[in-house]
Amino acid sequence: MRNIAFLIVTISFIITSCHSNQVSKFNENATIHSMDTLINPQEWKVITTFTNRKNKTISILYGNEIASNYAYKNNEGNYPNGTKLALATWESVEDPNWFGAKIPGEVQSVEIVTIASNSNPVYSLYKGNNLNKVEISDTASVSKILSYRTMILPK
Repeated sequence: MRNIAFLIVTISFIITSCHSNQVSKFNENATIHSMDTLINPQEWKVITTFTNRKNKTISILYGNEIASNYAYKNNEGNYPNGTKLALATWESVEDPNWFGAKIPGEVQSVEIVTIASNSNPVYSLYKGNNLNKVEISDTASVSKILSYRTMILPK
């Protein structure tokens, strides 16, 4: 009888201890889900990243193949035709897995600059929870996005 009780307690302990309360390692909140365009900047290459502690945001500048090849070889912002750049900005939140670390939270905005064959940049802004397109013509934002330098990575 004593062996059966010991066996039941041991099995119960093993079953209950196998349950994990870990936080997911994948940050689903930071995924760019919906825009009224077929562009998904998170599939492009990262050109640079930065944080704004005052606004509590994290931003990543993505570029398509043409933009990233140009950015890694040149320092000026004279991107060639076919360039597509996307500046995605998230709120900065505490990382549940690492004390003191910050990670991207909800997406706040995605700014897209496209340089067509006539070399005039076209600016698009998507804001809010569903990343709805905002009709705006903002040459200051275009200049700012084109001026960001490529982050330097060790080889």
